[in-house]
Amino acid sequence: MANTIDQLDEQQTGASESKEVGALKALWDLFSSMKTAIVLLLALAAVSIVITVVNAKRGDDSSAAYQTPWYLMLLTLVGINLAVCSINRFKQAWRRTFQPNLRAEPAQLKKAAASESLTSTGTVDEVTAKVEKALRSRAYVVAKEERDGAVNIHAAKGRVAIWGPYLTHLSILVIFIGAVWGSRTGFEGTVNVTEGKKQSTYSVQQKDKTGQFVAVDKPLNFELGLKKFEIKYDEQHNPTGYKSDLQVYDGGKQVTRKVIDVNHPLSYKGITFFQSSYGLESISMTVTGPDGKSTKLPFAVQMGADENGQQVYNVIGMNESGMALETVTAAGKKLTIFVHNLAPDYVGGEQISGSSLPLNPAVQVYVNEDFPKMKDGAWKPVGWLTVGQSEKYKGFTITFDRVVQYTGLSVARNPGLPLIYLGFGLLVLGIFISFYLTHRTIRVHIALSGKKVGVTAGAFSRTEAATFEKDLARLRHELEA
Repeated sequence: MANTIDQLDEQQTGASESKEVGALKALWDLFSSMKTAIVLLLALAAVSIVITVVNAKRGDDSSAAYQTPWYLMLLTLVGINLAVCSINRFKQAWRRTFQPNLRAEPAQLKKAAASESLTSTGTVDEVTAKVEKALRSRAYVVAKEERDGAVNIHAAKGRVAIWGPYLTHLSILVIFIGAVWGSRTGFEGTVNVTEGKKQSTYSVQQKDKTGQFVAVDKPLNFELGLKKFEIKYDEQHNPTGYKSDLQVYDGGKQVTRKVIDVNHPLSYKGITFFQSSYGLESISMTVTGPDGKSTKLPFAVQMGADENGQQVYNVIGMNESGMALETVTAAGKKLTIFVHNLAPDYVGGEQISGSSLPLNPAVQVYVNEDFPKMKDGAWKPVGWLTVGQSEKYKGFTITFDRVVQYTGLSVARNPGLPLIYLGFGLLVLGIFISFYLTHRTIRVHIALSGKKVGVTAGAFSRTEAATFEKDLARLRHELEA
């Protein structure tokens, strides 16, 4: 019965509106239908699942299929449906809150969850004033109308509860708009930043003329620097965290700095950088000759995987040959340095490396006094050198100076994120209002009944009828006074 009374609020204003006819009205009714919403949402879910499965079988992790015109058209139809439903719900919520139907028939009021029939002395106006006083004392918002010599009163409390379902519905539309806006205007990419260097571009995957995905560099419009990359680990050499000390330079000046990890990204000018990967970029050796002069020897590091899928590190030279060897001449002596191997987590012995993480890098070094002669025994082992360690060979001092690491970052910009956050906020607010606030309505019909004034009150709510005991008791007390 409560729903029947609430529907009067919609019938009152709806009857006076001119009804549209023709195709436009039919189209509006189609998109305001719950059946249409269910069909469109099921279609969207089914298509999304198919795209995900097909991409997984192809090994394609791109989002190109979600940018096709037909998929965007489906999203547009869902958006129109949500918008139309939101408009309809807004109209209903507005009417029930600010333009309720004041009409109240005694026969309907007696069928309410809680009702009261009383008589009182005095005039209709005097009794009306008493009823209004009683309802306002219980924090009800009162509206009234006179019709055919009778007075109808509509008293409401907790009217904000009417907006709970509307806010919940609106939140879905806001989240949807934010998601579409973000996917159309935002981007996702990657960037590798080397320790001690700056990077001003990021890379995205785009299709070329042949339909193949290729990496394309895009400008950041500022510079991103890496002071240091660090891996935290426990006693068993298991990683516990990856940290990148990042700096942002804009206009040549450092504007912000933050140490990020997996759960704490850096954001600047709407672009967010997430910790994604890491690696070794290069190593540096120093050879000091018998005359005391030092020569720095840089070597690049390539990361790959062996046949078992384990991560391996290969040292390559920066010379024309690409071999990890360099020749140094000092005090009339010539020595060729060959970095034969790199262990990322050197522990020595038969195991050599404790893990594939670059926790304690070491290089295996050989020397040759007669290079390019490659006869047996020409290469003499110096041994394994950890960072900072030195070994001497016939007046030469060979030092493993440093390891240069890089951090791999995921780069993302999502302009629709504020709308998504707003949508989730509206969703939480709508659910709270719907479940924890109660809309109460008391309708009263006042009319002459013989020599007295008859008062019929009906209370409507989704809560128990006992909720209105104090309200109706206050009404009785006021009329009997």
